[in-house]
Amino acid sequence: MTASLILPLSDCTDPYLAGGKAVGLARLLERGFSVPPGVCLTTRLYEEALHSGGLDHEVRWNRLLDAQAEDRAAILAECRAAILKLSFPAHFQRLIGEAIRNVSVSSTQLWAVRSSATDEDRADASFAGLYHSELGIAGADCFPSILRCWASLWSERVWEYHQRAAGLSRRPPRMAVILQPVIPARASGVVYSIDPLTKQPDRLAIDAVPGLATLLVAGIVTPDHYLVRVGSGGAGAVTRQTIAVKSSVTKLGNDGLVEEQADPAVRDHSTLTDKEATEIAVATKRIENSMGHAVDVEWALEDSRLWLLQVRPIAGTVVPGWFTNKDCDWSRANFKETLPELPSPLGLSFLERFMDHNMVRHYRKLGCIAPPNVTSVRIVRGRPYINVTLFQAFMAQLGGEPSLLTEQMGGEGLSLPVTIPRLGVWKLVRAGVLLLRQMRQAVRRAPRWFSELKQMADDNRPEALHALTIRETVDRLKQLGKCLEGQDMTFAIVAGVGQSLHALHLLLRRWIGDDWRILLNGALQGQGNIISALQIVRLAEVAQAARREPNVRRFFAGNPFEPSAFQKSLDGTQFLRLFEQYLADYGHRGIGESDIMSPSFADRPELLLGLIREQVRDDTCVPPDAILRRQEAARQKALTELRRRFGWHGLRWVVFYRWYRRLCRFLALREANRHHLMFFTSGVRNVMRRLGTLMVEQGLIGSPDDVFFMTMEEQMNLLSHSDRDWKTLLAARKAERMRNAEFSVPDTIHRSSREQSDAEGESARDSGDVLRGIPISVGSVTGPVRLVLTAGDLEGVRKGDIVIAPVIDPGMTPVMGIAGGLVAEMGGTLSHGAIIAREFGLPTVANVPGITKVLQNGELVSLDAAKGEIQRLGAPRREPQGGSL
Repeated sequence: MTASLILPLSDCTDPYLAGGKAVGLARLLERGFSVPPGVCLTTRLYEEALHSGGLDHEVRWNRLLDAQAEDRAAILAECRAAILKLSFPAHFQRLIGEAIRNVSVSSTQLWAVRSSATDEDRADASFAGLYHSELGIAGADCFPSILRCWASLWSERVWEYHQRAAGLSRRPPRMAVILQPVIPARASGVVYSIDPLTKQPDRLAIDAVPGLATLLVAGIVTPDHYLVRVGSGGAGAVTRQTIAVKSSVTKLGNDGLVEEQADPAVRDHSTLTDKEATEIAVATKRIENSMGHAVDVEWALEDSRLWLLQVRPIAGTVVPGWFTNKDCDWSRANFKETLPELPSPLGLSFLERFMDHNMVRHYRKLGCIAPPNVTSVRIVRGRPYINVTLFQAFMAQLGGEPSLLTEQMGGEGLSLPVTIPRLGVWKLVRAGVLLLRQMRQAVRRAPRWFSELKQMADDNRPEALHALTIRETVDRLKQLGKCLEGQDMTFAIVAGVGQSLHALHLLLRRWIGDDWRILLNGALQGQGNIISALQIVRLAEVAQAARREPNVRRFFAGNPFEPSAFQKSLDGTQFLRLFEQYLADYGHRGIGESDIMSPSFADRPELLLGLIREQVRDDTCVPPDAILRRQEAARQKALTELRRRFGWHGLRWVVFYRWYRRLCRFLALREANRHHLMFFTSGVRNVMRRLGTLMVEQGLIGSPDDVFFMTMEEQMNLLSHSDRDWKTLLAARKAERMRNAEFSVPDTIHRSSREQSDAEGESARDSGDVLRGIPISVGSVTGPVRLVLTAGDLEGVRKGDIVIAPVIDPGMTPVMGIAGGLVAEMGGTLSHGAIIAREFGLPTVANVPGITKVLQNGELVSLDAAKGEIQRLGAPRREPQGGSL
C-alpha cells in the first residue's frame, strides 16, 4: 500500500495516480534529462488523508455539480476550509518524512512543494498558474503546504476553468503533490519550443530572470526575452534579445526565499549569455522531439548545470495521438462473450471504469501514448464496444503485431487507420522490464489474491449484511471498489498470455509451417489446471453419483421434471451433498457473468440440474476419469508430433517448450483470475441487493433490483442525493433499455462512424455448404445443430449436439460436457470460452459471421475443428416431442 501512496518521480507514469506535472517530470527522467530528485505524494494519499478526516471528495464534487451557480462559491470555500483544518495522520507524517530523507539527508534542506493535479498539464487544458505551489519550505514544515496544495483544487478559478476549457465530469479531479529540493538557481525561467506568437517551429522563445523564477511564474516581474533559432542540424543562434530592468532578485536563503535588491551588475545586464540561451534552446528541441509535440519547459541554472523543473504540452500544438474516436474501429468482441446482450447501467459504468483503470492505465505506465480524449469503450443502444484501434495502437507501440488482436479477441479483421510508431529502444527496454516485473508479481501474488477474493464473497453473504445501514452499505461498496482497483492483476495476466502466444506464433510458423496452430491447440488441452474447465469434470462426477442412487435416478427420470423441488426430494442423498458442494465451488458463475445484475448458477440451479438429467438418462456418457485420460492422451500425441517435427533441432524444442509451459501457466492463471473475480462479483451483488432493500424500505425505489439501473458514481454519492427522484430516473432507464432491446446492432462499427459494418452481408451465408472460422481446438464430429441464442436455449441441448452460439460464454461451460462440438459467430483464440473448450478437448470453431442465421435447429453438420470448417450435410431433422427440459 505504501508504494502507491508515495512514489519516486521516476515511477510516476500514471497521470491518475501522480498527476500531470509528475508524469511530465518522469518522462524527462526517462529520456535522460536532468531533473531534481524528488517524490510524489500520490492522489491515493490525498484520498486516504481526506477520508481519514471524514471528507468524501466525490460526494463534495457531485454536490458542486448539482448546486445552483450562486451557491458554488460558498461550497468551494467550505471545502477549502475543511481541507486546511485536516490533521495529518501520524503514519502519513512518518512515511513522508522517510521519503524526503531518502532524497536528501540534510536536515537544513529546503523544499519545493508543488501541485500535480490529475487534470493538470494536459494538451487541451494546462491549468497553468491555477494550482498552488510553494518554494523554500523546511521538511518539518511541509504539511501545511501540502494541505494548501490540496485545497487549491477547490478554488473558484479552477472551477471556472473547468467550465470554460476543460469540461466537467462526475469523476472529480484529484491532487498529487511533488516534493523536491529547491535548486539555488543563478538564473531561471521558461522556454517555449516554438515561437508562441508566430508558431514558427524553428524559433524558440526564452524568458529568464536572475535567481528563482517565482515572481516570473506569478506574472509580477518582466523577464529578459530571447528568440533563438535552432536549425535541423541542432545548431542554434540568438536572433533577438530584449533586456529588462531588474529591481529585485529572489534567492534561496537559510530559512526560505528572500527577495533582495538587484545588484548593479545584474540590474541592466542580460541574465543569460548567448551560449547559455542557445544551450537551453537546443535542449528544449531535444525534449520536443522526444515528446512528439511542442512544449514549454520551466528551467533553472545552477552554476553551469541546466535543471528542468516542469514540462507540459503547448495547447493546440499536440498531434492528437494519430487518431480520434471518429477514426477508430469498434467491436463487440470480448465484451459480448461475458456480458448479456443488454448489460445493466451499473454493469456498463463498471466496465468503463475497469477498462480505463485496470487496462489503459497500465499501457500508459509502460510508456504507450493514449491519444487525448480517445476512450476505450463506446456504448451504442445499450451495448458496449471495445476500441479495437486503441488497443492495436498499444500493440504497435510495444513492437507487437496489431493484426493478432483480432485473432486473439475475435471479431472482424481490422487494420490500423494510420501508421503507429514503435517506442524507442530504451522505452521498449523499460516497458519490457516493467511488464516482466508485473507478470512475475502476478504469478507470485495470485494465490493470496485469489484467497482474498473468495474471502470477500464469504464476508458479504446475505446473512452477514442484514444489519447494515445505507451509509454502511455505501461505505462497504467503496471499500470493495478500492480493494479491486488497488490489487487487480488482470492486465499482467493477459499480457503474459498474449506475449507467450505471440512468441509461439512467430517461432512455430517459421519452424513447422501452416499447420502449427493445429498442433499447438492439441498440446494445450488436458492441462488439468484450467479451473473453469474442471467444472465439466466435476459436473460429470455429480451425474455419476446420481446414477448410483436409485431414488435420485427416479427423480431425474420424472416426467414432468420438477427441478425446483430438488432439495426436498433429494434430502439426505450423497448426490445432494455433492451438488451443493458443486454450487459452493462453481455456483457463483453464470451466463453473462461480468454484469453484476446477471443471475448465477446458484440463483438458477435448475439449469445445472437439467444438464445432469441429460447425463443421467444417457448411459453412454463418458466417465470423469475417462475424460481426463482422453485429454491427456490427446495432449501427449500433439507434443510427440511437435517433437518429431523439430527433428535434430534440439534447441528449438527447448525454446518452444519454455514458451509453451509459460503459455500454459498464464492460461491457467487467466481462468483462475476470472473464476475468483466472480467470487468478488457475487459479494458485491449481495451488497447491492442489501442497498436495494434499504432503498425500498425508505420509499426511494420500487424494487431491490432497481439498484442495478444506477451507475457506480450514483451509488457512491447516494448519500448526497437523498432528495433525488430515483423512481422517475430509474423508470426512464428501464424504458430506454426496453427500447434498445427492439434494435439489433452490428458486431463491428467502422471508423466511418456508421452504426453498421462495411462487411455486412459478408457472412457464412456467402460460403455455400462449407462455413469457415478460426480453429480453437482440434477434433472432428458430426451431429445435429442446436442453436443457443439465449440462456434459456441451453436447456434444450442434448448429448452430441453441435452447439451454435453468438459467442462462447464461459457460463456455457457445463453444457460442454454433453455437446458434441461448438461453433461461435464471434470469438478469438484467447477468449475465456475458447480456453475452456480447448482444455476440455471439445471440437470448437469461432468467428464464423452470420452462422446463427444460416443454420437451423436439427440440421446435420460435420465439424472439423482443426481446419476451422463446418460442412452442411442435410435438412433439419424432426424435433422430438417433449424434448425441452
